[in-house]
Amino acid sequence: MLQTRKSRCEESLGQQMPEPIVSREDAIDPEQEALLADSVGLALLVVLETLTPAERLAFVLHDMFDLPFEEIAPIVGRSSAAARQLASRAVAACGEPPSPTPTSAVSSEEERKGRLIR
Repeated sequence: MLQTRKSRCEESLGQQMPEPIVSREDAIDPEQEALLADSVGLALLVVLETLTPAERLAFVLHDMFDLPFEEIAPIVGRSSAAARQLASRAVAACGEPPSPTPTSAVSSEEERKGRLIR
């Protein structure tokens, strides 16, 4: 049968080193990282809803899953060139929003100044 082992004290090998301190000074806080990923995901969903189903499919399959247009074409029921064009339109739709015209920026600045003076 099994015999119980006698306990014995461990001997120190000399001077003990302190535990290393892990700091995240240069990294983003995990909570902030999760919030950022969540907001980016929601923003992507909003943008994808503005696309047509064919554009959405071409964009996701090519840009996110790196599928070649030759394989995307039969899925969307179009030629390879048309699938490429669909993805191109989707990328353009996901781009930066148009910047405000200089005249509207000036007028809004003047409006703010007028509110402060009143």
